[in-house]
Amino acid sequence: MADYDSFPEGIERPPYSGYDSSVYRPVKRTEFEGNIVAIRPRASGVSHRRRYTLAWPSLPDDQFALLEDFFATHSGLPFHYTTPFGETKLVTFSSDTLTASCVSWGANGRKARWNVKVRLEEISPNELV
Repeated sequence: MADYDSFPEGIERPPYSGYDSSVYRPVKRTEFEGNIVAIRPRASGVSHRRRYTLAWPSLPDDQFALLEDFFATHSGLPFHYTTPFGETKLVTFSSDTLTASCVSWGANGRKARWNVKVRLEEISPNELV
């Protein structure tokens, strides 16, 4: 197995209410006249993939900075993520953008807490180019 970085341990786990998991099966749909639809797998060799959403309603500023740095250096690259259930998955960020909103200000005038959501998508090592 290749040596990939891991999601930073310095970032607290999102609360269970901020963790979602879904199964995605890429398919190709073609519509024809007569309300007929042809459906087939979009790619051979990929049965399905899992997607994860991690949401922090109030992430501290220092952890948000760590997440920003990790996103900036690992966007488009594979890395390991350990689910709340102890399974380690090879994933990548699903989006090219990391968006957050400030939910409270610190006493020193810095933004202290962030509402942030990150989407990850499981990938297979044989999908890497």
